[in-house]
Amino acid sequence: MIRSPIVSCVLALWVFLLVPAAGSGADCASCPTVTLRTRDRPDGLDGRVAEAVLEGSGKDDQRAGTNPAVAAGAADGVIYLVEEEGWRRLLSARENRDYFMLDSYVESEKFLTFCSIASMAAVLNSLGIPRPLDPTRYPYPYFTQDNIFVLANEQVKSFEAVVTDGLTLAEIGQFFSNLGVTPRVHFAEETGLDAMRTAIIAGLAAYNTRVIVNYDRSVLGQSGAGHVSPIGAYDEPTDSVLVLDVARYKYPPAWVPMQLMYRAMLAVDGGSGRSRGIVLVQPAGATHR
Repeated sequence: MIRSPIVSCVLALWVFLLVPAAGSGADCASCPTVTLRTRDRPDGLDGRVAEAVLEGSGKDDQRAGTNPAVAAGAADGVIYLVEEEGWRRLLSARENRDYFMLDSYVESEKFLTFCSIASMAAVLNSLGIPRPLDPTRYPYPYFTQDNIFVLANEQVKSFEAVVTDGLTLAEIGQFFSNLGVTPRVHFAEETGLDAMRTAIIAGLAAYNTRVIVNYDRSVLGQSGAGHVSPIGAYDEPTDSVLVLDVARYKYPPAWVPMQLMYRAMLAVDGGSGRSRGIVLVQPAGATHR
């Protein structure tokens, strides 16, 4: 389905006005504050310039570096990839191939409710399966956050309905099936911690499999609630997974302890009344290799 830039702009305005922001559930008492200040021009000319200053606790300011989101007070054990410990962990992790297979395809969600759609596009582009032609990238085929909505998926949930409500874990599986790949959905309420860990590791170890996680990001000490993103790596010594956040404007990739992530997956999705979980995705007819 093709939509003009005007329609996309109207939808974006609609979302801004009607859909709660992903960060609206945050406890702002723990968030950094932004202060607007003025200072003399650095070039020595007359006049002053304005600047925004992020203010927070000393510990969080040190973790923040150049990314203010990291200063927002993540839960204990959550380490961002922009931190030294984060990138060193990625380089030493045994199961890190999917990070390199996926990262160049991960784009920020075009709407605050499109985390599942952005995750699907990244996964599908990384699998080496035939891609659809997209008018905005012609003649180069590519999965986008628009052409994910083939007719069969519009019948599951329309573009406009996803803009309003997002997708549940089961709906993500249906969308993948309609796009010609094989999904395996694992609900946390039906899968214990050890079994969930085993499924994630197996998915990361298989060259032709990708893993998407549906979780409540507030459990991680991040702003927002229900979210979906691909998993790019697993580190055995720290028992943590690397989440490639598709809200790239908001958070960099983050290492999350498996026990904490499992709690975030157990959180009930109000849209389905069920827990969250993971989806393992393979090309149709593929086997682990």
